[in-house]
Amino acid sequence: MEREWDAATKALINDAAERAAEKTVTRTMTSLGVDMSDPLTVQRDMQFLRAMRETWHSAKAKGLLVAMGLMVTGFFSFFWEAIKTSFHTGASN
Repeated sequence: MEREWDAATKALINDAAERAAEKTVTRTMTSLGVDMSDPLTVQRDMQFLRAMRETWHSAKAKGLLVAMGLMVTGFFSFFWEAIKTSFHTGASN
């Protein structure tokens, strides 16, 4: 059975729920070290964190590419030196 509420009761319940939610979010963010009294600073901090994450991701991808390039270059250098050595050794015999 669904209960009917009058407008004043609905407004009171809605207001209490909004205050409780706001208080919970504020406490949670404060416990994480976020100063909720200045939302613009919080936004700038989040933008900075995003930029750092994107920079780190880019550097990680480029570092992996450089490492792979060095391994491939090292492999071909070793292979080339082995070929040169085998031809040099074979020619002197």
